[in-house]
Amino acid sequence: FKQVAVDQTSAQRRRFELAEVVEEMVVSLKPSLRRTPYRIEVDVPARGFELDSYPGPLGQTIANLVNNAVLHGFDGRANGTIRIAGSHDDGGNVVLTVSDDGKGVPEGLRERIFDPFVTTRMGRGGSGLGLHISHNAVVNVMGGTLRVESEEGRGSTFVISLPPEAPRPGVQAA
Repeated sequence: FKQVAVDQTSAQRRRFELAEVVEEMVVSLKPSLRRTPYRIEVDVPARGFELDSYPGPLGQTIANLVNNAVLHGFDGRANGTIRIAGSHDDGGNVVLTVSDDGKGVPEGLRERIFDPFVTTRMGRGGSGLGLHISHNAVVNVMGGTLRVESEEGRGSTFVISLPPEAPRPGVQAA
């Protein structure tokens, strides 16, 4: 819990295994999920997914994606499963997917989902900033990409692709 707190309150860069941050976030989210009918499944190998990056923004992104699944994807549903999985792509990037079997994202919302103040819960506890903040953290801080794959009625998958080494501030890419 102490490491999660330190990571979330700082943009401190360090070397870490992806599984370490995923597990820390899942442990921190479980108490709030315990009172719900929703489950989290994790399939991230303990080794082989090392990053030199920013665990705080990554953890916050994972938390935002899980919370969005509960608030939006599972809204009004009696059950649901969130699956977090790690892999590598052909270019050597670390890929983290956060999937749910919820309601899916309406087609008209998908193209704007990372814009600020876009929410289906305005006035009901949604600010529309979570995915915008997550997208900025993944792209601008960690040097990766964040995209959504979704079909109404079939759930959503958020795909985070991260380079093994985040860009250094003030260093231009060649």
